[in-house]
Amino acid sequence: MTKMMNLKFKILILNAQSIVNESKQIILQHLIESTDPDIISINETFLNQNKPLNIPNYAIFRSDRQHRKGDEAALCTKNTLSGSMIDILSLLTHENGNVFELNLKKKKTNNFFDLYKPLH
Repeated sequence: MTKMMNLKFKILILNAQSIVNESKQIILQHLIESTDPDIISINETFLNQNKPLNIPNYAIFRSDRQHRKGDEAALCTKNTLSGSMIDILSLLTHENGNVFELNLKKKKTNNFFDLYKPLH
């Protein structure tokens, strides 16, 4: 008989429709502080390589679009979580996203998918 692991994660999912300006980043920071999520999924960040996203105590994995705005995604995990990103961008055609493989006890893993497909 397989014993199930009882894991609980707080996950915050946002469709930001831009977090480029400082006021939206301040609102995001307050939301994170008040909810204390383990994992944050942010779609439509509108960020590019020249625009940083800093969230204290979180590792940030981004998939910014190079030639258009609006489909960018970010997956943020607490620094206390152990794991790694799985590269899926080459598999996606019209979508954007990230996959984080979380390391659990006894060599088990759990994958968190953050996929975004725009309406256009």
